[in-house]
Amino acid sequence: MNLDLRTIFFIYTFTNAAGIIVIASLWHTNRKKYNGLAFVLADFILQLFALILVMLRGQIPDFLSIVLSNLFSLGGTILILFALEKFFEQKPTIKLNTALIIIFLSSQIWFTYFIPNLPFRNLNI
Repeated sequence: MNLDLRTIFFIYTFTNAAGIIVIASLWHTNRKKYNGLAFVLADFILQLFALILVMLRGQIPDFLSIVLSNLFSLGGTILILFALEKFFEQKPTIKLNTALIIIFLSSQIWFTYFIPNLPFRNLNI
């Protein structure tokens, strides 16, 4: 049985949507008990949007399917870091992560439009 890449993305999208429902339920019932659950929920939502934008590659502009989808993915990952910092009551690293996002976004735009180079975009990720 050969699975098409679109089928895998479609299944993963529904799995991620189910994860959002579970995390939203956990957030609703435990948001006062555990700090950082809102960041986890926001991460799942951003990861789903990133996945949808990747699935629409070729049908939407490259800026949305390449740059914005990668930005959503990185942003979601940083939100998980914020969730862990909040949960363990650690000092947040907002300035460093903001600098990371700016450098990442600049590099993605540079290697998408000015010097189109997929290996460098992959290295950037």
